[in-house]
Amino acid sequence: MKTLSRLRDAYRKVREMKYFRLTRSVVLGTALILAAVYMLQPRLPGKGTLTDFEPELVAQGDKPQVLDWKQLRELNVKTNQASPKLKAADGKVVRIAGFMVPLEDQADNVTEFLLVPYPQACIHVPAPPPNQIVHVKMAGGKKANMVWWEPIWAQGKLKIIRTPNIYTESSFQLSGIKTEPYQDDYDAPY
Repeated sequence: MKTLSRLRDAYRKVREMKYFRLTRSVVLGTALILAAVYMLQPRLPGKGTLTDFEPELVAQGDKPQVLDWKQLRELNVKTNQASPKLKAADGKVVRIAGFMVPLEDQADNVTEFLLVPYPQACIHVPAPPPNQIVHVKMAGGKKANMVWWEPIWAQGKLKIIRTPNIYTESSFQLSGIKTEPYQDDYDAPY
């Protein structure tokens, strides 16, 4: 009983100090701000929450269709309507040249990344519109070598579907079969 009484007396003395009120206000204010930030942040899937787009995907024998960023822009961002040429590529194995933005913390090999038209597009500058971002997830858990500043070819099955990611939204998914350094060895339509 004496211990409880002593604790009450000590609390009363501390409570009467002017710094206690200020400290309590700062702590409560900080807690409220942190709670508000947490509650207001967008709920986007983090790494590891998306399943493989096409886990059983294998390379097709035909030469893949080469798509460029001009063709991908033919998808209307507001209506999500694709041009006939772009609709024809939906569900097919395609090849797109671009730059990698990793969605994982590993530096050398990744299973999931964004393919964008210019280097570091979603990290240090405002992100491109969704029709200029391809969300690539390597099929069957394959890993792609991470390349920061050099362009690559990404090959896989294209799907026109709008999905959120940790940086922004993308209008396309690609179930990746392979990636390789960019070489202009294909007759690209541009």
